[in-house]
Amino acid sequence: WRIDGIALHPGVNELTILGFDLRGSLVDSVGITVVSTATEWDPPVITDVLPAEGMPGETVEISGAAFYSGAQVLFGGVAAPSAELIAGGPDGGTIIAEIPAGAGSVDLTVRNVDGKTSNAYPFTIIEPPPTFVRGDSNRDSVVDLSDAIRTLLHLFGGAQTTCEDAADADDSGSVEITDAVFTLDFLFRGGAFPPAPFPQAGYDLTSDGLGCEQ
Repeated sequence: WRIDGIALHPGVNELTILGFDLRGSLVDSVGITVVSTATEWDPPVITDVLPAEGMPGETVEISGAAFYSGAQVLFGGVAAPSAELIAGGPDGGTIIAEIPAGAGSVDLTVRNVDGKTSNAYPFTIIEPPPTFVRGDSNRDSVVDLSDAIRTLLHLFGGAQTTCEDAADADDSGSVEITDAVFTLDFLFRGGAFPPAPFPQAGYDLTSDGLGCEQ
């Protein structure tokens, strides 16, 4: 047998070969050590990161040099959930990386499979805002009669709410009796659907003074 197309880094490479039968059952395995005497790579270099801030789950484009297949992107020591090498080599390179969970200022680095790490590039992970369903005043993930009642209790009965944004069913920027009326109209008279985020939880797309606890 022979294997083609395996990327080897300079020095020791530990490979494991698995053998399967026609039914997909594992029948044997063997470990192989391959020592590469190819020219050593220079350490990777980051020249730019766009954008320089973002929320977890978003992607950034990292430009630089000496990026090679298998390179890992680290955000303050936390590995990116995914890192796709778009272009690589000694003279230039581009990696698209997904921002991991976290918040605050971190040092972004690129580490090749030979263990060499790039210069640190400043990056800010933005804490995502809380998610909610518009009209879901009682936060049970369903908009129904109980939400209109909860809004009225909040307005006139002293009931607390953990998410004014959710209680603002008509997205007017304030919680009023019109929000309960809007919900009832939607539920029982075929009225307009609540504005986004609805019916799935999401972020508030409008800027107002209302808050929402996570």
